[in-house]
Amino acid sequence: MLEHILSDAVTSAQWVLVMIALVILMFPYLVERFRLPGLLGLVIGGMIAGPYVIGWLPEGSLDAIGGIGILYLMFLAGAELDLNLFQRLRRTAFSFGALTFLGPFLLGMGASIWFGLSLPAAILMGSVWASHTLVAYPQVREAGLSGNKAVATAVSATVITDTLALVVLAIVAGATTSEGGGSTLELVGIAARVGLGLVVLAFYCLWLLPRIGRWFFAGPGQERVLRFVFILGGLASAGLLAELVGVEGIVGAFFAGLGLNRLIPNDGQLMERVEFFGSALFIPAFLISVGMLLNPQLLFNPNTLFMALVFFLALGTGKFLAAFITGKRNRFSFPEIGLMFSLTIAQAAATLAATLVGFDIGLFDASIVNAVLLVVLVSLIVTSIGTQTFSRSVHPEKVSIQPLGKSVVVVVRPSQQIDRLMSTAAAISNLDAGVIIPVAIVPESHAGWERAEAEEWLQKAEQAGSASAADVEGVLRIDSSTHQGIARQVTERDASLVLAQWQPSSRVRRFLYGDELDRIGAQSPSPTAAVRFVESDIKRLVLVAGLDDGSTGYRVDLTVAIGLATRISQSMNLPLTLLTPNQALPEGTEIPENCEMKQVQPGLKNIPPHLQESDFIILPAAVLHRYAGNRFAELLKVGSQYSVLVAAGPFRLSLSSAPTRRERDTVVALGGTS
Repeated sequence: MLEHILSDAVTSAQWVLVMIALVILMFPYLVERFRLPGLLGLVIGGMIAGPYVIGWLPEGSLDAIGGIGILYLMFLAGAELDLNLFQRLRRTAFSFGALTFLGPFLLGMGASIWFGLSLPAAILMGSVWASHTLVAYPQVREAGLSGNKAVATAVSATVITDTLALVVLAIVAGATTSEGGGSTLELVGIAARVGLGLVVLAFYCLWLLPRIGRWFFAGPGQERVLRFVFILGGLASAGLLAELVGVEGIVGAFFAGLGLNRLIPNDGQLMERVEFFGSALFIPAFLISVGMLLNPQLLFNPNTLFMALVFFLALGTGKFLAAFITGKRNRFSFPEIGLMFSLTIAQAAATLAATLVGFDIGLFDASIVNAVLLVVLVSLIVTSIGTQTFSRSVHPEKVSIQPLGKSVVVVVRPSQQIDRLMSTAAAISNLDAGVIIPVAIVPESHAGWERAEAEEWLQKAEQAGSASAADVEGVLRIDSSTHQGIARQVTERDASLVLAQWQPSSRVRRFLYGDELDRIGAQSPSPTAAVRFVESDIKRLVLVAGLDDGSTGYRVDLTVAIGLATRISQSMNLPLTLLTPNQALPEGTEIPENCEMKQVQPGLKNIPPHLQESDFIILPAAVLHRYAGNRFAELLKVGSQYSVLVAAGPFRLSLSSAPTRRERDTVVALGGTS
């Protein structure tokens, strides 16, 4: 009787949940005492609690929740990728991605054929080692090396390796599970079917799903709970569609992550909730289910150990050669090459996913799975130790380059145009998958405005930002003054831009920003932008260079202005016109794509003939500094009937022809020339 009760208890859902909780709480803590990644503890815990050791987790008890976990893991792999970084380094990333895929793929396939695996199994095994998971990236980020080109190349190459590995998985799995033969005609038909399935899946995940998501986020899904539920639905629908078109569900999950990437900012609260939900249960359950496949008798079998050794040599050789060739070609130092190798040798998400699929469809047996899992464990140890070692020899970048829209602080004050201000912030942050942080400062003396009024306007700003499908995090601060509170908020959040609204004044020193905004710009370590709207709708952007000058201040301000104009133009789908005197721009200036250039005579008085109604004028601050003074009346006349945005670099840089070290570093950080 007691035996029957215990047997029923061990197979109950409550027992399984208790065991999952115990493994999650205990084993990562234990392995971290030995300075090993915590996920190793989950795999080891799954092995100990699994059917091959003490048997407290029966075989198949985690199939459902582990299946969701693997989808979640692949979704996060796509959602967390920095697509802007990939775009900036796409040439190097493509070449390194191809090398770090092909090397391990060919060596792993050759080793598999040597071990007697069939050709489909060997191809799949090659793709298993071709991908990589950035397990050690948090160590790099903590060391301040996220802006290093070698690190950025390794991170960007993840898009290439994971996508190619999953495409190979889809084709091999489709060919293996299809009915009938193996003739050339049948294989061509299978490849065509899988290819068509990938096209359908890519269309849904990369084109349709993000558009539905943006519409939903801007409409009924302005609350984060609803946005999170939409993310889960999008993940599940992509996995389901993948299976319907004959592709593995993990491919759909990865594509869904890429498609929804820009709607889930890495630094936003929505991503925090997405990661928390997965990291708390689903992903640990998947890793525990992987550990349950480990059979200690097979794991330490001489044949399994020898097979794991050969596979690890294939993996390590392929990854090192790719890092070495790319590093020499791009003049990376040896520690940087070692860092690239250490980051890309780690095997986790795609490797485990492809291995389990191969096991399920009968291409891999238990000994192969155990050998792969052993290599995964060793690779995680190597990536952890290697990254820690080489990071000490690579010096952090002096200036961290981050996109202007990554984290936009918006100064909130009583204004009837708060909707337009927040929509402009959303347009700037949209392409950078950024977060908008509206900040209302209540002075300690309450001399400015009362807390209740500040909270009311902050709520309006949050609602306006959410209506633009942006990830918004409102902040109410009690501080000694507005400009000091904003400066502290910028520093705390490492903000990429400060955006505020301004009104023209009758005094020259107030014309650009006004007293308070001028102090904000003077203390902000990030670029600042001040915007003034008129009632008419915006139909065209006009970027005014208007200064034939090589000064550092101008070059920095112009770089910021170009960056803002490019983002607003693409997000709002507005035409962009560049007005420049004699087309003389500083060397190294990147002209926006699809930009109409017009030559004008120097001086702001020559701009109005080239303007139209409903134009949105964007000016580098240095232009106004240069032409203020006795032409102040001209400036008021030029800007009185148009919406205007004035952009300035950090710390309101001087217009001195002899730049300081800080100014030279700032120009480099913003992508200019030093």
